[in-house]
Amino acid sequence: MRDSSPRPPEPLAHDPRRVGGHGMQLLSRLCDQLHTTALETGKQIVAHLRLREPAA
Repeated sequence: MRDSSPRPPEPLAHDPRRVGGHGMQLLSRLCDQLHTTALETGKQIVAHLRLREPAA
């Protein structure tokens, strides 16, 4: 995921009435690791999600 803002990502407080702004909250719950890299024009966030084998 990339965006043009130079600010580091900040998870917003849970608000079910808000449209948008839930991405970092979801990523932090689903992923094992998140890495943010500053770019010349913004930032890139890399999410590491561990895949598990299906239950037998």
